[in-house]
Amino acid sequence: MKNKSDIFRDDLWTLSSLISQEDDSFRAMVKFNTLHRIFEVHFPGSPIVPGACIVQIATELMSQHLSCPTVLSEAKNIKFINLINPLLFNEVEFLFRLTRHDDDKTGAVITVCHGENVFVKISATFRKV
Repeated sequence: MKNKSDIFRDDLWTLSSLISQEDDSFRAMVKFNTLHRIFEVHFPGSPIVPGACIVQIATELMSQHLSCPTVLSEAKNIKFINLINPLLFNEVEFLFRLTRHDDDKTGAVITVCHGENVFVKISATFRKV
């Protein structure tokens, strides 16, 4: 289900699968649109998924998982470990481990990877809007 706060879903990326697990975690497989206009400028011939887009995708996935719009309210730590070239890694996995703070806030440790390749690690809090 697409929320009105989804900026990139079904444009820059599509959801291949979403699997919720019992231990307050979920995984999402995201497929990039390699023909998206953002890659024409970031960077021609050697496209890279912008870090801000990765964070926005994580927010959109959190909104879908919680079934309501969310915003990133605190980013405790964001580590960009490797670049995501969508021509080489057209599909990546977002792994979420959640901790509930209260009814409106949910903490998450997120890893973006493809197999053994880890691209990003995020520790953040999302707030329902």
